[in-house]
Amino acid sequence: MILLMLDYDGTLAPIVRDPARALMGREMAATLARLAKRSDVVMAVISGRSLADLKRRVRLDNIYYAGCHGVEMEGPGWSYLHPRMAAVEVQVQKQEDRLRVMLAGVKRVIIENKRYALTVHYRRVAPTYPRAIARIARKAGEPFRRWLTMESGRMIFEFKPAVDWNKGKAVATLLRLCQSDDPYPIYIGDDATDEQAFESLRAKGLTILVDNDERPRRTAAVLRLRSQRQVRCFLRSLA
Repeated sequence: MILLMLDYDGTLAPIVRDPARALMGREMAATLARLAKRSDVVMAVISGRSLADLKRRVRLDNIYYAGCHGVEMEGPGWSYLHPRMAAVEVQVQKQEDRLRVMLAGVKRVIIENKRYALTVHYRRVAPTYPRAIARIARKAGEPFRRWLTMESGRMIFEFKPAVDWNKGKAVATLLRLCQSDDPYPIYIGDDATDEQAFESLRAKGLTILVDNDERPRRTAAVLRLRSQRQVRCFLRSLA
């Protein structure tokens, strides 16, 4: 049995200027639908997006979903929520209010509330602003450091729950759930946060980085794909 684990943005869907418009193409969606019907494949989509948002975009039953880097997970007859998330959710709302006031003068910045995390998107902002946005975001986050930690990503600053949990822990949880079927894990992702998943699967399965940069980054992944098109071709070979 294959345990197929996939990131969403940059892997199944393109990275776009407005995160609300990041949608899978029809061919990718059709390929996933075929894979979800296979009896020898268990599929999971693991993302920094909220669980509710992720499910709205993928729209497949009988697969596993891991939102907010795995602090909220759901699958057939099973669900998980990290025990600190009730407190974190309250602080996320307070942090969002503070950020919106402090970044009110920055045009085209997007603040995305993911329920248990916050993301500041500056992909559409003038190139002179990112450093200032970083300073403001760090200052805005100071009162909330007990609950949220700030990290940088692809044209984003993200405030994630300050808990010992990540995509690697989510992968380990999925492996335990499927252990009776002796799964062979495959993980495909493009983001720095996917490195935690790659590390957790070292010498255990197949890990694939989606990387179209001119200067390839260092990675714990075994293989590289250059685009969503190559991801789709790989998935089609499994379907």
